[in-house]
Order: sequence, then structure tokens, then C-alpha cells
Amino acid sequence: MSGTLTLTLTVPARSGSDQALLGVVALANTGTGPVTVNARLNLPDGDLVIDVDGPTGTLRAGWPWPADSLPREVELGPGEVLEAGVLLLCTAASQPLFPGAGAYILTASYPAGPITLEAEPVRMVRTPATGAAAAALRDRDVIQSLASASVLGQAAAALAALAADGGMTATLAALATGAGTAAADLTTAAGGPIAVATAASAVLPATDPRHAEIALAVAGDARAASILAGSPHRAP
Repeated sequence: MSGTLTLTLTVPARSGSDQALLGVVALANTGTGPVTVNARLNLPDGDLVIDVDGPTGTLRAGWPWPADSLPREVELGPGEVLEAGVLLLCTAASQPLFPGAGAYILTASYPAGPITLEAEPVRMVRTPATGAAAAALRDRDVIQSLASASVLGQAAAALAALAADGGMTATLAALATGAGTAAADLTTAAGGPIAVATAASAVLPATDPRHAEIALAVAGDARAASILAGSPHRAP
């Protein structure tokens, strides 16, 4: 199995400290035969491990509320890939995952089956930023709201400001507040079907009604639809 499966983590090379970092993790079958793999490719289930080494030490990406879900498997055919969005925002204790600006190295590992795969380390830079957005992303209520796609605690005002700010952080904030979250609006604002599917797959459970609405909006893009559904597709 180790010769047929690869794990990859992709993140922007540079990201402002006033932006939530959204990555994509991919499990690909590069072999010549089908392989049955663990399909819990996300942070909430706890199987995927992403460590972030930066200026102040190493922190582990986590989810404030670990999922209690059953094992899931899927068959990856030759040349197929399973992709998912990962919100790299906090530790399991809801602490900021990137405490400040600087260079970071991200390493991912995943028990795809009998063996655990490790992705090549990814290097990225968090650039300095000041202002309300940067402060909001260090706030516990905002962190938990973005992760849960809902408004928690005293985060409403900060989330509204983030939703009006543009970019992927705005999409995540819009999902949390419910403001302007018609699927077509989200797809346009996020920069296309793949971007909104990646964001939604990172924070929305399959049982959330918005999940089905976004699925209809991205159905015309095979890769986006697969990311949102958590199903394999042909490697791009």
C-alpha cells in the first residue's frame, strides 16, 4: 500500500495574519490497482494530524469539538484522489495556530489504512497585519464560530466585519453568520466552485442543510462536487 498512496498538503505560500488559513489535503492512489482507504480525511475526526512549527515552537492543528463518528472507508481507483478542505486556524484548545507573523513549516500525517502516510513538509509565511481582522482571528469566540459555521459567544460583530472584508475568510464568516450565504452568492464571493466547496467541506458536516444547497450550486464542477461530498475523483 505504501507504494501506491501519497498524501499531500497544499496551502498558500504567503498568508496575511488577518486571514484564516484554508488548506487542501489530498490522498491519491498513484498505483495500478484499487485501494481501500480510511475516508475520515478531516480535522474533526482526529485521524488527520497537522503540526505547525513556527517562531514560538510547534503547535498541532485541532478541532474544538472532536467528532465521535464511526470508521469510514472508500475505494480509490488508480489515478483517483480524495481531497478535503482543512481550516488551519486553531489547536484543539481553541488557541490560535499561528501566534504571530513569520515563517512556518507544516507537516501532515494520516492513517490511510494499515500504514500511516506522511506528506512532504510545506513551508509558508504569515505576513504581519494589524487591525480588527487580525485581532478577531485571535479571539476565542471568533475562532470557535468560524470552526462551527455558527455564531458563538460575543463573536457576532467581529464576524460581520470579517464577512464584509473579502477573500476566503469572508466566506467562512458568511457561513458562520448566515449573511449572504445563498449558494450562488458564496460561490461567486469565494472565487469559484472549488474554493467554496473547499471551505464548506472544512466546516460543514454532511447533515447541515447548507451542505446540500452548496452541493447543488457546485454540481457542474466534478472536482468541487467530489470535495464537498468526500468522494474520490480523477486526479487533476
